[in-house]
Amino acid sequence: MIDVLIISSYRLICASLSQIIDNVPEFHVVGVAEELADVASVVKEHPVDVIVFEVSSPSVESFDLIKELIAVNSSLKILILSTQTADPLPSQFLQAGAKGFITRQASVSEVTNAIKEVAADRRYLGIDCAQQMALGRMSGDSNPFSTLSAREMQVMMMITSGSKVMSISDQLCLSPKTINTYRYRLFSKLGVDSDVSLTRLAIRRGLMEA
Repeated sequence: MIDVLIISSYRLICASLSQIIDNVPEFHVVGVAEELADVASVVKEHPVDVIVFEVSSPSVESFDLIKELIAVNSSLKILILSTQTADPLPSQFLQAGAKGFITRQASVSEVTNAIKEVAADRRYLGIDCAQQMALGRMSGDSNPFSTLSAREMQVMMMITSGSKVMSISDQLCLSPKTINTYRYRLFSKLGVDSDVSLTRLAIRRGLMEA
């Protein structure tokens, strides 16, 4: 039996996933968490093999939670369910510790197969994500965001979500000067000249919703 925990702030998604997963004989939904703050305590209290983590808008908190959960239970397997398919988001989530990445466009059979794969400690990348990444390589359309380090990606997400330098500085425990260094490095790598143009590029590349 594979014990599954669902994380999503949307009740409809939680209900749909619960129904899909509970219809598979070897799966058992042990709980649903709608608030990120509740997840670690649920994992401590209940045996969990796989977490299906629905991420509508990737954020620093999403990556931090993955690391926190793995610190609580190193054998935990996390499957990301996202609306975003653009690389490097799938790669960044896998680097953060997630075992698999699929999108909401995935079929019921792919969702169940992905859970089985990550439960067996095998990485799983959704069909549409893999196709998009392959097509990008074939067409020579390299995504500039793929050149960013994990820290640069973190700062980028905070900037595009509207956080100011001082706020980012406080959250990451880094000096404002260091944050500005990352900020201007982002501008240079991505060929933009302002926070607004950085946000527009992230939207155009499918890393965030308009």
